[in-house]
Amino acid sequence: MAHDDALHKQAVERGDYADETLYDQDSLTASLIHFADGSHGVRLDLPERGISMVIDTPAWLDLDTVLSEISEAEPVLGNGYVTVEREHDDDGIGFRVTVQGGDVVARVSLILLEEEIDELRVALETSRDLVEAADTLDHEEQIPALKLLQES
Repeated sequence: MAHDDALHKQAVERGDYADETLYDQDSLTASLIHFADGSHGVRLDLPERGISMVIDTPAWLDLDTVLSEISEAEPVLGNGYVTVEREHDDDGIGFRVTVQGGDVVARVSLILLEEEIDELRVALETSRDLVEAADTLDHEEQIPALKLLQES
């Protein structure tokens, strides 16, 4: 899927940001944020938990990678900005999701239940192409030589 340049223009004109909803369910919403400076982030809202956070696009893509690989055989996995620990007890299966780094120096850990992780996996799959496109644009802007190589 292509990047929505009109939303970026809207963010620049307003001088702040514009949201593009990628996945919207009662229990979880994911939106691509187009910032006025040309960068992007993903807003993850878990309304039933009262949690809303913005995750850098590289960390969102790392989360996508880790959640597709975590299993009973591999209960702890990390990649780049994300670590996920699968925990099993008598009450069921839970996951400690830790996101750190990126443009904002912070570390956030959440305990999510298996049903929430399943919903998050669907949101990640639904948003993958658009977030990858936005992340590529971010890197092109940050690394001018990369843009020159891609143009030639």
